[in-house]
Amino acid sequence: MIDGTLEPGEQIYDTELSKALGISRTPIREALQMLEVQGFIEMRPGKETRVTKIKREDVIKIYPPLASLHALAAEEVAKIITEEQIERLKEMTNEYEQLMNQDQRFITMECDEKFHDFIVDLADNSYITDFSSILQLHIRRFKYLFLESHKWVVRESIREHKALIQAFEQHDPEQAVSIMKQNWLRPMKEVYNFLVSEKQS
Repeated sequence: MIDGTLEPGEQIYDTELSKALGISRTPIREALQMLEVQGFIEMRPGKETRVTKIKREDVIKIYPPLASLHALAAEEVAKIITEEQIERLKEMTNEYEQLMNQDQRFITMECDEKFHDFIVDLADNSYITDFSSILQLHIRRFKYLFLESHKWVVRESIREHKALIQAFEQHDPEQAVSIMKQNWLRPMKEVYNFLVSEKQS
């Protein structure tokens, strides 16, 4: 569902999943119920189960909450981050930039996610971690669609990562919050505009 192997709107059959995974239908149904709660599938009991469609209006519903959660994490991390942890973020950013120059788009996306996950982990707040992880999976669906069809520009993201690291070095929570939000809300606009143009074409 995340990478598009199961396409938006595609029907899911629990019997087929049961056979493919070699387990009974009961855990399959329990997993599907959890996925429905998280918004990845739509279930019509006795009728059908389908992967939820990707809607452009969902972009502006999902990105801002995640931006706020990660900004909260950045605010806390700016107060406590160590030099060693800052060096690790610099290494990640260098790797991110190298992958971008090699046009490794999907691996670049994963590297970006590791950068953000590292910051969230440093904040050591299970609520931020749990809620952001679900939102991150939804955003991955947007990213996979976007990257398959669009030349992804990440130079702005690299600049934002470096500015965020500088805010951490200065232990400046306010600056860290501002940059982190920008790092999420800028791509939100890019993905939203892409989905609008796709619908019009």
